[in-house]
Formats: sequence, C-alpha cells, structure tokens
Amino acid sequence: MKDSNAQIGMVTDTVTGLTDGSMTPGDDILISGEKIRVIGDAEGIGVFLVNEEGKATQVTRRLTQNDPKTVIARVPDGLADGFYTLRIVTQYSNSLTLLKAPRVIEYKHQLHVGDIDDGGDDDRPVIE
Repeated sequence: MKDSNAQIGMVTDTVTGLTDGSMTPGDDILISGEKIRVIGDAEGIGVFLVNEEGKATQVTRRLTQNDPKTVIARVPDGLADGFYTLRIVTQYSNSLTLLKAPRVIEYKHQLHVGDIDDGGDDDRPVIE
C-alpha cells in the first residue's frame, strides 16, 4: 500500500490552549492533521482514546468539527487520570472516494489526563 500522508500533526486542549498532551475531560481537543476526517460506514469508525492497558474509549458525542485537516472532539467526562494514545479510524481518502477498508491513524505523542508524575524531584530544596 502506498503512503497515504494521513497523519495527526498536533492536538490542542481547547480549554487551556496547551499542546503539551494535556486533555480536559468534558471539554474539546482540536486535532490538526492530514486526511483525518472521520467518515465511513465500516465497523469501528471513530475517534478513540486508548489507555496504557489497551482499553479504547470512543468519543461518542457528535464531533464539533469534522474536516480533512481539523477534527474537534469532546474528551469523555470521567476519563481516568493517565496516559492515552489518540486513534482515529476512518475510511476518508479524498472528497470523491472512500477507502474500502478503514485506516487507523495514531498520534505519535501520548496524551494525558491529570497531573504528570515524572518521578523526579523538583529543583527546590527539601526541608526536613
């Protein structure tokens, strides 16, 4: 199969405006990329957040924007703190045709809900 150029380029938390991978449950993320429009009638089409154990949570709310270069999706309320892989499954090819089989596009950076615990110490002195 030849390269489709379909990719997720950047994800922005619309509440904070941050592009650091943070997401706010109950609010939107703006997904920018190429050929990311969510369309098709095959099983499994949609936007998913996949946790570290591999459990996928589908975005069930109607997409606020769903274009070839921009998708705005609502992060599900109650999404547990942790790290997630953003996955888009679509049959979008171009404005005239759909793919016969769904294409899976994953964001190359992890997203997260809640504070990141990097395990390291900060630069402040410890007072005992």
